[in-house]
Amino acid sequence: MAQFGSLDPASVQAVVLHHTAAAESVTWESVASYHVQSRGFAGIGYHVGVRNGEIAYLGDLDEARAHVANLNHLYLGLVLAGNYETATPSEADMKALKVAYGAMQEWLGRSVPLRAHRDVAPPGYTVCPGKNLYARMGAISGGGDASLDLALLKWADVGQSIQPNEAAALYKAMRQDGYWPLSDESGTRGQVPVVEGFPGIVAQLGREWSGTGERVYFWDGRRVRWVTRR
Repeated sequence: MAQFGSLDPASVQAVVLHHTAAAESVTWESVASYHVQSRGFAGIGYHVGVRNGEIAYLGDLDEARAHVANLNHLYLGLVLAGNYETATPSEADMKALKVAYGAMQEWLGRSVPLRAHRDVAPPGYTVCPGKNLYARMGAISGGGDASLDLALLKWADVGQSIQPNEAAALYKAMRQDGYWPLSDESGTRGQVPVVEGFPGIVAQLGREWSGTGERVYFWDGRRVRWVTRR
């Protein structure tokens, strides 16, 4: 299975802002599937995503993921779901982007600028993150200390100042085992079966990268466990 290279936090020059250029309803699972199956990436190309005002930790910050061609070792990738060449970002999304940007800087332990994908790519290469989001970048990067809202994040274990959570632990365990998530941790799309003996648990359905086998990964209150889905 392909893997991303490492990223040295000391070498990071900026957080780069993107949009998915898809519908605002796009799921992170479908973005990941497109990146892997159509683009040949090792996984979803971004580090942190915002969708419907909620922040998702998509990929480890110490990995050079795939969001700025040939320069991934210099940038962290922050993405907003939607096409902001035509749509307008909501206030909930703007607040979440500000919080995420602050948290990414806190993980780095220093301030770095927020830059648009189109400004770090070759001239004319892309309009990302779309003209309507581009026009509001100052509201994300300017004023206040977004890192004060770290408690609002649904983040993985990316730094001592950010509390790990069960959903992130499930994702990490799946990735280490060669599985990828088919559902979010809430199971709201009805894809996560009930795990007997653990009502109300955090669970995710995963599928093998190399096949069709599926497992339900769940948090039993102390550690990640899994059962085969039949």
